[in-house]
Amino acid sequence: MNKKVPSITESIEELNSLIKKSKDSTEKDKLHMLYQLKSGKAKYRSDVGANLKTSRTTIGRWLSKYEEGGLQQLLERRYPPGRQPYMTPSQLETLRAKLNDPNGFRGYVEIH
Repeated sequence: MNKKVPSITESIEELNSLIKKSKDSTEKDKLHMLYQLKSGKAKYRSDVGANLKTSRTTIGRWLSKYEEGGLQQLLERRYPPGRQPYMTPSQLETLRAKLNDPNGFRGYVEIH
């Protein structure tokens, strides 16, 4: 099933300008995708994927984001939250205070 490519509202000149200003490679690829589709250099997701050396499913995911929220949502980068700290801020503050005390801990086992 071929999903229709959404209409791209930005002009070719605007996309070209954004590509030149962009420093992030993923952002550039997303802008190149829009540029290729808008200019007619590529007609299908698979064509864009081949040109950018990216899978057509990734191109489809990018186009879905673009369709939902435009250029802003397409270029939004989300970062994973990372691992949760082992100690709460109050526990960490207590530990730091005890470590700064000259009579703090006698050994590693006492820290635990």
